Amino acid sequence: MKNENNQKEIFEVFEELEKRAKEIYPTIDKDIETFNSMRVEQESYLNYLSLLNEQPLPKASNQTCIE
Repeated sequence: MKNENNQKEIFEVFEELEKRAKEIYPTIDKDIETFNSMRVEQESYLNYLSLLNEQPLPKASNQTCIE
């Protein structure tokens, strides 16, 4: 239930961001590349938050791993 509430709040924030973007850039719907990029970023962020909710965070480490 908490996860559903969090997702609902996130979608509300995204809706507000989309409204603000349209105020700043009224032709955003016509610029498909920009609009789709914005959507992809939103979906990526939501997926990231979903993963954080599902998995415990790893313990902090002094080592850095670069792959």
